[in-house]
Amino acid sequence: QLPHTITLCLAVSQGVACLGAVLWSLLDCRHGWRLYLQFIVFGFGVFASRVTTATLAVTLLLLQTKGICTVLKYRRLLLGISMGVPATLVIALTLNVALETPAHGQKADPNFQYGTTQAVVALVVICLSLLTTMSSMILGQRYQTKTYTAVGTESGQNQQDSSDETDALLSDDPIQESSVEIEDLILPRTAPRNCGGTGRYRCDSEHRQYCSGLIRRYEVPPAEDALSPTSVINTDPDAEDQQLFRHNLLLLLLCISMFVGAALCIWTLVMDQFSGIYLELVFFDGFLNLGQSIFTFALFGVNAKGIIIKVCYYTRKFLYGREQIMLPPWEDLDQTTRAVSTMFIKHHLTVCMDQVLHDITMNMRVWRGVVTGTELVTWLVERGLVLSRQDGEAFGRHLLRGRVIRHVDDHLDFYDDRYLYTFHPTPELVNQ
Repeated sequence: QLPHTITLCLAVSQGVACLGAVLWSLLDCRHGWRLYLQFIVFGFGVFASRVTTATLAVTLLLLQTKGICTVLKYRRLLLGISMGVPATLVIALTLNVALETPAHGQKADPNFQYGTTQAVVALVVICLSLLTTMSSMILGQRYQTKTYTAVGTESGQNQQDSSDETDALLSDDPIQESSVEIEDLILPRTAPRNCGGTGRYRCDSEHRQYCSGLIRRYEVPPAEDALSPTSVINTDPDAEDQQLFRHNLLLLLLCISMFVGAALCIWTLVMDQFSGIYLELVFFDGFLNLGQSIFTFALFGVNAKGIIIKVCYYTRKFLYGREQIMLPPWEDLDQTTRAVSTMFIKHHLTVCMDQVLHDITMNMRVWRGVVTGTELVTWLVERGLVLSRQDGEAFGRHLLRGRVIRHVDDHLDFYDDRYLYTFHPTPELVNQ
């Protein structure tokens, strides 16, 4: 599945380059067939990693702008460029140096063991790959910005329509209702609508809007789902399947590696005497060039999300001394929790937020719009919603499971203590 196929080719290329570096270090690669074997392996790995980086960037750009079908259409071409261009360059360099380069004496830098010819070819490949990669990333980012702007405009229009539906539902003016089956209400979402009111039940626009609002309220729970432990890393739902964020981060790191490689090639071609800065640049290029596989492994070979979740889990357990709460889905909540949450949202939420929320400084940090568990239980008792503080704590746990309140760190259940809680600041929660 693209772009993971290109990423796999990139990982293989990086591994081949590392194998070439091992051969150069262990074998006597100063002359003969060992020299050519080591150069072919190392040169192919280095050039292939550069070209495949540019190919991956183009693949991501096509995936974002044209779709998966276009990428699949040009899949063989992209793979052919990734493997064919480096192979051609390595063969040409091998034939050229076999005819022109004298026998080597001491071991040289494997990046420039064939001198000026290899340095020029490497500089051209790096510059073209770097330019292609950066251009593709910039165009992809601009496309995402335009897409998010368009989605935000559409979302604002949908929120306005939802607000109009809410006003219609909460108004005192009666609305003429007719017997309409649920299948006929859902069907117009996929089938072409007849705006003239000539359908089976001849619903006018106001009545159709009213019925659509009822269906939405039936499908959506009264409050937003609280953050779960698996939502530590939030990504865009459309980009989750292709892991675009990880690929873009990998491309950014590889761009840094290519920039350092280009600087080293230019220095090798221009400067006659090499100083200590040059040696440092050689070391830095060696690490970024041969260490590309470290970036790939860290982004795709390690479950970074699981590690972060574990670190956050043990850190919070150390700070709070309690296990982390796992909230069940809304549809799995018991009837009492649903009823308490719905009742509180409808009759007491606005007043409670106005009276109890305030800023608190704790652990050298200012928390905006929060309330302690003790203060919320006190408010529930004074309001007459519960008879005792024990009942208030149980009431608060119903609200937390109903996604009405949450712990500021999304870690604890509700306790009648100095732990900080806040409300879900969503329009759906307030309108309910």
